[in-house]
Amino acid sequence: MAQFSRSRWTAVVIACLGLLYVLVFIPPNLTGAQDPNMLAAFQIDEFAQFPYVVQMTNGGDLATAVHNFFYYNHYFYGFPFYLTSALAVLPLRLAAVDPLLDTTSYMVILRQLSPLLMVLAIGLLTYTFTGFRRLWPSIFLFGFLLLIPAVFANNLWWHPESLTMLFVVIVIFALNKDHLRFGRWFYVAAVAAGLAAGTKLAGFWFVLTVAVYLILGSQQNGWKSMLRHGAGFLAVMVLSILIANPLLLDHSVRTAIIATQLDQAARNAFGWYTAAEKGLAPWYAAALKPGFGQWWILLLALGACVTGVVLPNRQRLLYTIILTWVLPYSLYLVLFVGNQQTRYLLPIVVPLLACWATNSSTGLTTNGRCEQRSPSWFWQLLPSKPGCICVMISACTGPSCTGRRKARRWLSFRPLMSRCCPPLNPMNH
Repeated sequence: MAQFSRSRWTAVVIACLGLLYVLVFIPPNLTGAQDPNMLAAFQIDEFAQFPYVVQMTNGGDLATAVHNFFYYNHYFYGFPFYLTSALAVLPLRLAAVDPLLDTTSYMVILRQLSPLLMVLAIGLLTYTFTGFRRLWPSIFLFGFLLLIPAVFANNLWWHPESLTMLFVVIVIFALNKDHLRFGRWFYVAAVAAGLAAGTKLAGFWFVLTVAVYLILGSQQNGWKSMLRHGAGFLAVMVLSILIANPLLLDHSVRTAIIATQLDQAARNAFGWYTAAEKGLAPWYAAALKPGFGQWWILLLALGACVTGVVLPNRQRLLYTIILTWVLPYSLYLVLFVGNQQTRYLLPIVVPLLACWATNSSTGLTTNGRCEQRSPSWFWQLLPSKPGCICVMISACTGPSCTGRRKARRWLSFRPLMSRCCPPLNPMNH
């Protein structure tokens, strides 16, 4: 009961912090949206998307209203994104608020979906790693991930990245929760993967994760069970895609959707408007460094994830899920995509950074007591986890944060923050 109460208290604190975080974005999201033409000056994507949401919520007789709602005609993104957006502004439409005369009211609601959905995604990711069993490590991880520059910037516009991020995190959470049992959480992951694929195609990149998961599960369930549940996962995922995008059942619309997606993939590979160089160096300079920090942070995060897979620890399956998700998607972007956008990396790098910033040393024994366990020697590079998080936040803010003044500030916080969470000890096996 005490453990449950502690977790519930942590959840309440995280929820309150998340609410405050969402509210912070209201003032900036009110700007640049006095009329639709202003959207074209500040956010061309919002300008392109807005008329279709207005069309979806147009009135009329029942047949016309249903047709307008489902045939949204902007097939760069899947129906879940436009469904969420249309439902969010539907109260304004029912109240007869004119979207052309009061564009600001519509846009602030649509833009606020980004921080709201991101808070839900990162809150669930935090729970996946910490279980909310300890207050301060959960707050540190939650706060650090929300303060990543790429996450912060994504909260200032209306785009499907936060929704996609939420679906991706649900897949990670559900597979870890299922823990190789091929139970209901396994099929929850299949539904979420279908929704992620039906929104921005991201769900298809779980192919390696699911394959490895099935192989690991076959060791305790048998290969026949692996084949049966593998087919079941695929069937549920496909069904989820079709339910989330019912227009795929219409041949003419399906042809238009596929053509749009192929055209978009070709443009991204080219660099969109102008030819762009592919490879790790261009991606680092254009997207990774400004959005997520210096190269050594990313290297340590990847190293923590890899060693979390290799070394015995209680979250080994979680690290395996994240690593097998990160590798194929990131390799595709680096090798085949010339349009280096920071937002493309959000569902990849945020879970990877959580592998390093998390309180991954805290396990839970069979009798419910916490114990100190470290899955990675990378943790020993820093004297305390709060100190680690402070360094990462500072490094993400830019090269200037590595100066002596910043170092002295961090060192002055070390005694205080070490009391919040004691230093880690190497894991003994």
